[in-house]
Amino acid sequence: INAEYGDYGNAGKPIQLYTNFYEVTHKPSMKIYQYELTLEVSEKLLKSNKSLAVDIFNRMVSDYREEYFSGIYPVFDGGRTMYTNKKIESIDKTTNLSVNFQSDQLKMGAISIQIRPTKSVIDFQDIEKVYRNETKDLPYNIFSCADIILGFMPKMSYVSYGRNYFPRGQTVSDLGNGIQLWSGSVMAVKPGQWKLLVNIDEKHTAFYKEQSLKDFITSLFPNMNKPQQLLKPFEVKKLNDHLKGLRVQVTHNGHARRHRVVGVKDDPANKHYMTDNKTGEKMTIVQYFKAVVSTQSTGITGMQESPSNCILTSMKLHINHQ
Repeated sequence: INAEYGDYGNAGKPIQLYTNFYEVTHKPSMKIYQYELTLEVSEKLLKSNKSLAVDIFNRMVSDYREEYFSGIYPVFDGGRTMYTNKKIESIDKTTNLSVNFQSDQLKMGAISIQIRPTKSVIDFQDIEKVYRNETKDLPYNIFSCADIILGFMPKMSYVSYGRNYFPRGQTVSDLGNGIQLWSGSVMAVKPGQWKLLVNIDEKHTAFYKEQSLKDFITSLFPNMNKPQQLLKPFEVKKLNDHLKGLRVQVTHNGHARRHRVVGVKDDPANKHYMTDNKTGEKMTIVQYFKAVVSTQSTGITGMQESPSNCILTSMKLHINHQ
């Protein structure tokens, strides 16, 4: 509130004002340097696990702190862009680094990372010129850069989805049908009348609960006798409405691979055929899973008792049993 007009009087009832806008302090002469990063990791794997690229990036910064990042605080957008508060003098051309990294999706091994300097420099003098009325052109690159910088640390301790951040381990509300309500916040940097401001709002978003597909089907159809029985046409339609576009994780083969669901098949798994990659033998889906169950502990049961539907996943239409 601008108080330059002097006394507003003291009549009426005093109230407390709350704000969800906070000042972003920065040096007027601050410059941010932009670099392009390329990780030699499957793009499909990076898209299915948003935090994987950030984990690899943090390992790189830790391993090469003394050599390249001493006194420098790099941040990463999780894609291909790295920002630093200082120019990395020792990286004046495309530089290849290697880090040893292991995760649930990646076996221990060396990952190559390419860092390429760009000519892009975010100069905060550009926003100061706006506030001095020297120009009316807003430097939108400053806003997007500031969003990434301010959002980088929350990604380490919060579940992030775009600009949305949700506390880990929070008590969520069960909305039924395998859906939960998560509470968090959304953050965005915006230009104020005389300074940069960060706007933080409450955010409530519905997510699918992390659970087995069998348990999810049970939550959709609680009156079903067996979650692995053949679904009726209206059940297939309802399941399709929920599953299409979602990612599921296949665990029966010992490798936690994620696939995007294309749809649910009407006919049973004992009428779908596949070729075993190891033996070259052609068999039905039921026969394949019986063989898997007999050779390793998978937690898969009930295949022998009744036929069940198949889930089509990925653009290659891989068929996986529900």
